[in-house]
Amino acid sequence: MYYRDNMNPLQTGILVLRTDHFDDTVAHLYEHLFIAKFKKLLADKYKIITPYGWLDGETFSDVIFLDFGFYQNEVKQLFESYTQSDHVFTHDEIQHELKRMGAELGVKLEPKDYNQVTEELRKIDEIGFTDVKKMDPVILDATAFRGSKIISEKAAKQSYVDYTVTAGLTDLTLEESLVFLRSLPIIYDLIDSIVYAQEAYGDTKSYPLSNTQNTMGAMAIYTFQKDSFSEEKLLKNLKTAFFQFGQMNRDLFGEWLQAYLKSFVNAKNWHTLTIDYYRYTGILTSREAVVAKMTPEAVLDLFSKLTFEITKTTDEHKEICY
Repeated sequence: MYYRDNMNPLQTGILVLRTDHFDDTVAHLYEHLFIAKFKKLLADKYKIITPYGWLDGETFSDVIFLDFGFYQNEVKQLFESYTQSDHVFTHDEIQHELKRMGAELGVKLEPKDYNQVTEELRKIDEIGFTDVKKMDPVILDATAFRGSKIISEKAAKQSYVDYTVTAGLTDLTLEESLVFLRSLPIIYDLIDSIVYAQEAYGDTKSYPLSNTQNTMGAMAIYTFQKDSFSEEKLLKNLKTAFFQFGQMNRDLFGEWLQAYLKSFVNAKNWHTLTIDYYRYTGILTSREAVVAKMTPEAVLDLFSKLTFEITKTTDEHKEICY
């Protein structure tokens, strides 16, 4: 039983890394690599990847931002240890993230000198991230993107294609629909992990969707490389990932789920989600009522019934997603 106890385990923050004197494209690459390596560390240590919280990044001219939120204190401690350590990125890791950046930007990225790229990454890593609360205010030119002298960039929008991944369920009871509402971030985490492994990029997702009272769904848009995309392979990998997720350590998942749900109930900035749930699904409920139905067994049972559809992205999809 999960209940409101005014103890919110969610720990959030913003980290900043100044990159004034570094190559802009390499700084963006560092952001990708830093986040990907931590998520791999998390998966290797705990054998599950969600619901840990979130770790997102954004690179501007002169600055990399990291936005984090962790439900478990031990995950926060792992992240703190990770940020304070040295990071060496392999050739395969660099190539993988360059391809994902290419999908993000609609370009082809190639190092002119691989050794220069790795040396620039090493120098950026030496500086390390700082909590934004510990920094003195300063005005920078956030728009002065300098481009890159060591990574070539060629326009290649025609080399990429957008596909929409839809996850859905039918014949749901009201209780199952409530579980789906707050399971959606976990579903998106799992889909992301599979799609990103295929060198794709995407940050556009929908709220819960419901056409009828017993049907629920959601969609996410991703950009793939045309020459390597396989709808059949992606569909197979999605089904495998959700099956394997159901075979995980149930006790550990229960602990992570409980911390996630405590955060959901107690975080003040999530109180308006009940309005969003009604807006998009017609379900009138409270956070407490949703959480009361979300046992590990209920979540995993729901996942075992999920169906997936992969279609070329339409204008309608883009209107639905945010």
